[in-house]
Amino acid sequence: MAKIRNAGESCIAANRIFVAHSLYTKFSEALAEKMAALKMGDGRDET
Repeated sequence: MAKIRNAGESCIAANRIFVAHSLYTKFSEALAEKMAALKMGDGRDET
């Protein structure tokens, strides 16, 4: 989540994710699913 918060402008945010080749497909699908579920917009909006 550190990479997503503050538009990715966090000094502690990871710049790379190393994934074993054998896990790549499963990992990338799970990451894409999580990223697609993120809600973008004004953080002050209660909805």
